[in-house]
Amino acid sequence: MRWVYDKSTSRYRSAPIVQHRGAVCRCLTGPSRMWKYSLPVVLVLLLAYTVFSVQLQWRSVTWRQPRRAGKETSTSKVLQTTQRGKYDAIDNTSRSWTTVESGSTTHSHRTIVQTARPTGASNCVTHTSVAFIKVHKCGSTTLQRSFLRFGFTHRLNVALPRGRDSPTIGHDGLITRDDYEPSPLGARWDLFAHHGTYNRTQLLQLMKKDTKFITVLREPVSRLLSAFHYFRMERYFPGLMNETGQGSPVGTYLDDVKKWNSVYVPPKDRDFADHICIRNCMSRDLGLPEEDFDNRTAIDKFIRGIERDFSLVMMLEHLDQSLILLRRRMCWLFEDIIYDNLYWSRKARYRKRDVITEDRRQNFIEENYADYLLYKHFKTVLLDKIKKEGKDFDPELQHFKRINAVIGRNCHTVTRPKSFILGPSQWNQRIRIYNHFCTLIRQEREFWDKMFRKRYKAMKKTIH
Repeated sequence: MRWVYDKSTSRYRSAPIVQHRGAVCRCLTGPSRMWKYSLPVVLVLLLAYTVFSVQLQWRSVTWRQPRRAGKETSTSKVLQTTQRGKYDAIDNTSRSWTTVESGSTTHSHRTIVQTARPTGASNCVTHTSVAFIKVHKCGSTTLQRSFLRFGFTHRLNVALPRGRDSPTIGHDGLITRDDYEPSPLGARWDLFAHHGTYNRTQLLQLMKKDTKFITVLREPVSRLLSAFHYFRMERYFPGLMNETGQGSPVGTYLDDVKKWNSVYVPPKDRDFADHICIRNCMSRDLGLPEEDFDNRTAIDKFIRGIERDFSLVMMLEHLDQSLILLRRRMCWLFEDIIYDNLYWSRKARYRKRDVITEDRRQNFIEENYADYLLYKHFKTVLLDKIKKEGKDFDPELQHFKRINAVIGRNCHTVTRPKSFILGPSQWNQRIRIYNHFCTLIRQEREFWDKMFRKRYKAMKKTIH
């Protein structure tokens, strides 16, 4: 009710309240109503903006040069160590700038600045001629990303498959002229990091004479589990799924390895068949002929040859230790061996946990004895090398793990900073990581192959 003045009687009287449209609007736009209706809208818009930002960070292949103005996140307190070394002049010539071609434009970015080598390493010269022999399902793709990023940053001459997107160069250890892209000016390769069966003689005909050979191995049964799940290998063993029932197909396979190997049907596609293997797969990738799989004398000779030819045989189970050894052997910087450890750990998880009994393990070793001996030998060699590195190896290892962890956390946050700083230590001076570096460390071979092809094409145009 409300009171109105009646002119006919010259008195006030009561009258009902009439809800006008304007009154309703004023009611809905009041403070309490405003929050009731606008807060959900704001939350939905914020969620949409967050999802859109994440998509840009993960899928964009074009980066802007980061501005120097703005806030920076410093993690120097986290990474600060008590021992600080003295440093030579800052290396800002070949390490600081990374050129990324995208479309018709070329963008220059300062990837990591203010990096230097500790005093005492002045006689150390960065080695850039590397042949990385990929071994299937041994973490080699994670390492390949670091090698290709290193090759692109240092403008190296990198081996590429010819005319098409392929993870492999050559077949069965043979590389013909039809398998690789001719390099600009006919120069020899600085870096080989694609799949290809190891053939030292042929690789040295295409690479520089001072090339160092690197590879990586993995515990054989663990490698089998990874390959079985990744390639869905149960498809190539007729009857395996029928006998498995509700269990795990790889468990059924391991119950009688010899039986299932005898019924194996390889893929028809030759390119794909090169990646599928059922016996001594690591030894096969490193050049052991199939006819020598059961020849103990030939296997021992093969292992001695690998030890003689390779500067470093890394182990996936000791990946960080292997990378520190690589850094020391090659005189590289920490940013050269950084890898996306969070991305790698997610890919390494399996949906099903396979029960590997001792009997199943022995069944597999009997059919893959060459791989077992190969892994056992080079695991011992790697651990012996680590022991001989001295007391400063473990502190350097822990420092690298902290750096990699900090970069991983910052790079995987939704609202990551434009840049963040890693504090100095006796192994590195202050390192500043810019935003786009987080994108680069996640790029796969396909991306880098396109970048190298564009660079080579531009170089050929300049020559002509």
